[in-house]
Amino acid sequence: MIRNLSLNLHPTLKKLFLSTPLIKKRSFSLSPGEFAVLGIESSCDDTAAAVVTSTGRILSHVIKNQNSVHAQYGGIVPSLAAEHHTINMPYVISQTLDDANISIDQLAAIAVTRGPGMPGSLGVCLNAAKSLAAVHKKPLIGVHHMVTPFIPNFYLPALI
Repeated sequence: MIRNLSLNLHPTLKKLFLSTPLIKKRSFSLSPGEFAVLGIESSCDDTAAAVVTSTGRILSHVIKNQNSVHAQYGGIVPSLAAEHHTINMPYVISQTLDDANISIDQLAAIAVTRGPGMPGSLGVCLNAAKSLAAVHKKPLIGVHHMVTPFIPNFYLPALI
């Protein structure tokens, strides 16, 4: 069923969305009334994802940085950052779900950085999140990454 989808994605991202390990059943259980959200971020040069519950528990958090990629240039090269997000995104999302011991089916929604940031980097993040949300029929929440730290946990349920 999912394998027959024709996604217009980079082959590495397509492998992520259609892979069995990503959609495998995991044994995590949430408390009554609690839900979990997968957050994905790649606005600059770090690829990151986390699973957070509606009660504020951080079930997992994975960051893959690109420091060694950009060091020789003395700063971040936007095209290289986007290319490496495409490579790192499948690992980061899969590892985040594994560490949280949760499946995409158990998530209430997928949150994604919508800006500000480098367009190429944001594009990788947005494409990954939009594709996951579409394939798995999950709500997609666009998040302004400079405002997020100021949103108290009690607002999270209202966003979903």
